[in-house]
Amino acid sequence: MEAAKERFAGANTLALPLDVFEQDYPTLAKDIAHYASFIPSKNKQTKYILASRLFLRLLEEDPKFHGLRDFLREPNDRVGQPEDFDEILKIALKESYERLLASGLYSPAIAFEHAQNGVAVFRWLGAQKQIYPKLPKALPLKTWKRKGPRRSKDIKPPFQPMEIGEIESVLGDVFVEDLKAFQNSSGRFGAQRVLGFRYLISYIKDHPSGHSDALLGALAGNPDAVCDAAAIKAVIEECEGVLRRSGAFSQQTIAGWMRNCGHLFEFLCGLHGRTYPHYSRRYKKFTYVPAESGTLADLDFPEIKGLVGAAKLRRVLELVCDAAMDVVRRHASFFDSMTPMREDRVPLGIAKEKRAACNAIATVLRAELRSIRLTGNSQFSKSGIRTNGKAGRPSDEGSGEPRYVA
Repeated sequence: MEAAKERFAGANTLALPLDVFEQDYPTLAKDIAHYASFIPSKNKQTKYILASRLFLRLLEEDPKFHGLRDFLREPNDRVGQPEDFDEILKIALKESYERLLASGLYSPAIAFEHAQNGVAVFRWLGAQKQIYPKLPKALPLKTWKRKGPRRSKDIKPPFQPMEIGEIESVLGDVFVEDLKAFQNSSGRFGAQRVLGFRYLISYIKDHPSGHSDALLGALAGNPDAVCDAAAIKAVIEECEGVLRRSGAFSQQTIAGWMRNCGHLFEFLCGLHGRTYPHYSRRYKKFTYVPAESGTLADLDFPEIKGLVGAAKLRRVLELVCDAAMDVVRRHASFFDSMTPMREDRVPLGIAKEKRAACNAIATVLRAELRSIRLTGNSQFSKSGIRTNGKAGRPSDEGSGEPRYVA
């Protein structure tokens, strides 16, 4: 705990001191306290006030924001109109977030949390108080990198998903109508739910086989086509294998696509008045593929600045190991300190009340050790042996709530 306090003590230097905040921004401080009063948790109230102080420290230090600073110091004196500061407020909030990130004193997640809290405070002030600039409903502080299905843009996919119009020319308008019904039943994720089938049908067209011809005929409504669940499963597995070996997509993405194909075939066979082959999504199991994770080297410890690669990871492992051993040593020292009591080596010169407490602790510890040696369970477990401390023998109680009888 002390190491953590020492490591992050510099983070407080990024915030405007509380006394300066209350003295130089009296109206703003009062209004922010009003906002925080709606939050039940005292700890969260402090976080929102801290977020505001972090933001105001930027206004104090950066000359280009001094106009906004002067306005917020005395918003009632009308240094300018609130709407005159709408744009500069948005810019300042974004730069405040970037400042926290660049400092290295906050992790990216905590820096983003403080910035979001600051946005929430000033959005409320603009909406509820007529004397402050207004913020839009959405104020993106960073550019999100959306993870698409492609693992590597340098690897060309083995085939492209078939367009809906082409699917209609191959399987007919009745099937496309049913496909769109499945898509609509999936809500706003419907287009993504049918993307796997579009890859599957493209694979079937480019790689004809006995299974694929039977499946195409059954989906097109051919009464002479013979297709069963085993054929559908075989086609899904063939397509899945080709996509996995290509390396163009992540394993998680491919598993999701093929799983959606199973849901689609199950949906189709349940439609009234249709002759699609029977299939259940449970016929094929998909191995869980965990999302890609980072390493301890992704933690922003000040001690690893300037290090890269294996050296950075080794240093982080050392820091984490040292911190863990400190915790273990503290807990071990506690149990070591109980050894004299457990062995009836209580000093004679201590007070009567403390001696009685030590004797009681010793009795409980000896009973606990006895129960563990005989049963492998604590005396407070229903499977353990409870000892009557006064009689020095096991308790006759064999049921009910476990308890120690002193």
